[in-house]
Amino acid sequence: MQRESSFFEDYYRKYWQRSDIISSKQRKYAAERAMIAASLLPIRRGKVLDVGCGEGFLVQYLTEKKFKVYGMDVSAKAVEIGAKKGFKMKMGDIQKGVPFKDKFDAIFCLEVLEHLVDPVRAVENMRKSLKPGGCLILSVPNEFHILRRLCILFGIVDFSSPGWHHLRFFTIASFRKMLKNCNLKIVEASFIPLYSIHFHSALRFLLFLVTSKIPSLLATTQLYLCTVKHG
Repeated sequence: MQRESSFFEDYYRKYWQRSDIISSKQRKYAAERAMIAASLLPIRRGKVLDVGCGEGFLVQYLTEKKFKVYGMDVSAKAVEIGAKKGFKMKMGDIQKGVPFKDKFDAIFCLEVLEHLVDPVRAVENMRKSLKPGGCLILSVPNEFHILRRLCILFGIVDFSSPGWHHLRFFTIASFRKMLKNCNLKIVEASFIPLYSIHFHSALRFLLFLVTSKIPSLLATTQLYLCTVKHG
């Protein structure tokens, strides 16, 4: 595990050193995902943790909404960027635990679990840091949407390329199964459609509506509000 951890820390250190790695398109998508995830919050105030916070898209958004927000990321560079913005962030690997002693009303973990060797342990560590009655808001890619399936069918996806850094390939069914096995109850779900950032107003509304009906084919990202099951 120590060798694996060192590999990931080195990988994300190099990732964040590339100033061009976060394109304007990626920033726009990250901002959209942050707002959709935040809309799932069942509370208006409280203490919140963002796991895999990056440079702080969600941290900034929730801070502006008057939440008390903390962030953690495996990348020292990402934490440094966030700290310069005045955010309360620490470096840490969620597979090892949360680097804050605080308990949280809500914990976000967006587009992180697919990168991990042990996503189940990561979820368990987040659960331990929740206050009683707290919630998790989790998202992962829907790896096998319709376009990905077509690309695989015609042999034009190279999963071995250096740029392909996902270790876990979740479908909607497999991720829901993992959440159930982690003793979590899905309270609400949301799905981000393919190419949603390229559409506006009524078209976006229609796209989200259709995607909610057949998310396994049309969603690029799946988001869930979860609570801990009792009894």
